[in-house]
Amino acid sequence: MATEILLEAGIPPGVLNFVPGSGAEIGDLLVEHPKVRMIAFTGSLEVGLSLYEKASKVHMDKGQIWIKRVIAELGGKDAIVVDDEADLESAVQV
Repeated sequence: MATEILLEAGIPPGVLNFVPGSGAEIGDLLVEHPKVRMIAFTGSLEVGLSLYEKASKVHMDKGQIWIKRVIAELGGKDAIVVDDEADLESAVQV
């Protein structure tokens, strides 16, 4: 998993957090927490648009001091999984 590779490479604990689960459930918690600075989301268009809308608001009254950045892959039709049996040359061709 990418998170394991990054941690093995030396990223300090707490800098990267992998939080799997329902976007409708976890998304709101992430986007509303004042200490979360960036969200990378893969899921439905409906939930992704909601995350973008909520992330665009800065809640200084709750201690948020920056705009949240959102990276979203919406719709789930373009996902690519490359496992240890993959032909890497074929997998990276555009």
